[in-house]
Amino acid sequence: MKSVRLALAALPLLGLSGIASAGVTHPVTATILAPPLLLRVSEELGTPPPDAPGVVPPEITPENMQRLFDADLRDRFESATGASGILTLKHANDAGWGFVADHFAEIDRDHDGYASFDEVQAFFDGRSPLPAARARVAAKVQVVE
Repeated sequence: MKSVRLALAALPLLGLSGIASAGVTHPVTATILAPPLLLRVSEELGTPPPDAPGVVPPEITPENMQRLFDADLRDRFESATGASGILTLKHANDAGWGFVADHFAEIDRDHDGYASFDEVQAFFDGRSPLPAARARVAAKVQVVE
C-alpha cells in the first residue's frame, strides 16, 4: 500500500469536498489501495492480426477509403432509422450516434425535424478531407448571381 499526501485544493477534484469544506487546514494523508501497474511492451503490441490465407486486403487509396466510409455511413444510417428511412434526433440518440445527435440542427438543413440520408452525407462530405467527398459537395453548390 502507498500513502499519498493530498493538498486541500485537490480534494474537491477527488470527490472529497466535505473534508475541504470542514475547515481542515492541514494536509490529509489518504491510503490508496491499488495494485502496482506493470506493463509489458512487446513487438506485437499494436500489430493487427494477419489476414486469412488467400485474402487480399484492399489497397489504401482515397477512393477506397471514401467507398468504405460511404458504406459505413449508409449502414449506420439504416440501423438508426429502421424501416422509416428518416433520421430524427431521437433515432440518433437511441442508436448511440452522439456526433450526429450533437450536430443534428446543422444536418437537418430544411429544419423539418428529420434528416434524410442525403442530408447526413452532405454534412459529412462538407467536413471530409477526401477528394471524392469534396467533389460531391462542389457538385451540389449552386452559384446565384
